[in-house]
Amino acid sequence: MKRRHRDVNGLWMNWRESGEGLPVVMVHGLATSPMLWRNVMPKVSSARCLAWELVGYGNSMSQGARRNISVAQQAVYLLDWLRALRIRRAIFVGHGLGGGVLQVALKRKPAVCQGLVLVNSVGYDAWPTP
Repeated sequence: MKRRHRDVNGLWMNWRESGEGLPVVMVHGLATSPMLWRNVMPKVSSARCLAWELVGYGNSMSQGARRNISVAQQAVYLLDWLRALRIRRAIFVGHGLGGGVLQVALKRKPAVCQGLVLVNSVGYDAWPTP
């Protein structure tokens, strides 16, 4: 698992990445980081696994200071990151809060979704979103 980072619209984004092939984007939940997926990623060896870090969590803690880190805004950050990496279609896996972020993002841009797995996820309707 390689640690990656990139400036996306003036925001430093972090993720872990391994493998090649179809993109599988994993988003962690509250009080965790992309390391949540460290035992999952090696088992998906036929895919390009990207464990994206929510802004304001893990190594991105300082990026969340004085920024909107709501579920709705995290969805915007995620879509911006996907665009920057030129990922047009992927399978998505979300845990907890990350699942809520994915629901909002994929409702806004359904064409990017080839598949969605939610693990112990918050419900889309349970969060005040636009």
